[in-house]
Parts: sequence; structure tokens; C-alpha cells
Amino acid sequence: MENFAADLVGQAVEDPLGFDCAFDRSTGRGASLHASAHFMAMELNRPGGITEEPLALEQLESFVMSNLLLAAPNNCYSEDLLGPSVTIDLGCLQPVVDFIKANAGEPITPAELSRVAMMSIWTLHASFHQSLGMSPMEYLRRVRIGHVRAGLLANRNPELKITDLANKWGFYHPSRFAAKYRQMYGELPSETLQRRTKFHDRGLGRTEPN
Repeated sequence: MENFAADLVGQAVEDPLGFDCAFDRSTGRGASLHASAHFMAMELNRPGGITEEPLALEQLESFVMSNLLLAAPNNCYSEDLLGPSVTIDLGCLQPVVDFIKANAGEPITPAELSRVAMMSIWTLHASFHQSLGMSPMEYLRRVRIGHVRAGLLANRNPELKITDLANKWGFYHPSRFAAKYRQMYGELPSETLQRRTKFHDRGLGRTEPN
């Protein structure tokens, strides 16, 4: 947690990290922390849950730790986390963009991206929003959805299940994945697969350009 907090604000850990014993669940941050911790607890106790999927587990751990640092007052980082963030131009983000594209199939955390960028998670997050209109993790999700689409378009297996391909790239909520996919490509993943299957059945072997 201390290492994650240091990456988040871009400062070295000097003192042990300590929290107040209570937080207010009526606030937006408090409600987010409670919901994320509850979800993690359920998944930890569910056979075949998210703990068996490294891509999703890394993201969930980072999400819960971020919510804890924001919602629960602590002795080291509260003021830094709630203060304004410095932003960086797009050119300085290129190493992070390249890293995401090259490693999209691996577990990637905000802390790892901040080390690639050599800036705090907070600054990286603000810079991505300023330059690309989304967070680094949202950009990663879009890259992974692109890989799912590529897999659907290249598919020659009539038994392929969309959920299996989506799970491979870290998506475990079918309805949310389908909604995001449709937002990006104007069609549901099932429609992409059906169209690809029809082309293959007709012997056209046609795929779409990237």
C-alpha cells in the first residue's frame, strides 16, 4: 500500500502509512470504497472468480487501494491526493502509449504505467485526460477491446464463445463489455461475429482493416 501510494503521488515513502479508523460512506468517495471492497470480498470467496484472472485482479487491487487512499484520511498523502495535478503534454506520454500497446495482454497497473512515464499516477492520469480525453486504464481497455475485435474478425472456429475471448483480454462483465464495444464500433460483438461467420461460410474469407 505504501509503495502504491508513493507511485500515486510521486513521492518517496518516509513514514509508515496510517489511516483513521472510520470513513463516511455517505460521501461519493466513501460509497465507492465500500462498493469496491464489497465486490473484492465476494470475488475472493467465489470459486472461479476474478482472483484466477490476472488481468482483472491487478486492476481490481489498484482500484480498491486508490479508493482507500481517497476515502479514508491518512497521515501521509491525503492533501497530495486531493490537491491539483500537474499535466504533461502528449509527446511525453508516447512511451506509456507504446508500452500499453506492446503489453496489453499482460497485467498492467497504474503504478507500473507511472514508472514507465516517470511521473506520479496522479499526474499521468491528469495528463491522459488532458491529451486523450480518457484515463490511462481506459486507454488500455480500448486497446484490449481492439484485440477482442481482431480475434472476432479473424475467427474460423464455429464454436467460439465471445465470453471466452473477452475473458482472455480481461473483460468479465458481458453486458458492460458489449456496451463499450458497441460504443467503439457501432455494433455488438455478436454482430461482428455473425457477420464474420457469414463471410466465412460463403467462402469469402474477408476481414476488415484495422
